[in-house]
Amino acid sequence: MPVSSNSALGLIEVYGFIGAVEGADASLKAASVSLVGVEAVKGGITTVMITGEVAAVKAGVEAAKAALIKIGIQPKTHVIARMADDTALLINARPQNFKDRKGPGFITAGSTLKQKPQLINQKVSDVQADPFPEKMTMQELRSYARKIGLPDSKVRVAKKDKLLKLVNKFIIEGKEE
Repeated sequence: MPVSSNSALGLIEVYGFIGAVEGADASLKAASVSLVGVEAVKGGITTVMITGEVAAVKAGVEAAKAALIKIGIQPKTHVIARMADDTALLINARPQNFKDRKGPGFITAGSTLKQKPQLINQKVSDVQADPFPEKMTMQELRSYARKIGLPDSKVRVAKKDKLLKLVNKFIIEGKEE
């Protein structure tokens, strides 16, 4: 589920997948929140991300914390209320498919594609060569931007920071500025 900048983001960090499942279950049952995803970081640490209204996210995180302490797991929790636009982009720009990720695992709630791709006459495998545009060179980034359908007039003149914003916005919202 995409995270909007006017909603809150709740983070619940635990050791192991069982704690992550228990924390997610408790928070989803206790409050009107949505599961953004569960990310296996490193060293056995797993982060559960939930989103919704500020009060609901706070209640969900507290419910998860109480449920985890009850079964002997000490979680680390944090709530970010009304995120900045760039923070929401950071959360939304991460790959949504476990197999697309190079490194630690990532699982999303309902990992099916809900929107039709915006690509015309392109194979998906051609476009998803690197899911991290921030790490691309300018030449690779311009080529990637053209492949996903951004107009050449904007791609040709944009500097890297502007082009990254255009690409991320297009990936998340399916439209340009």
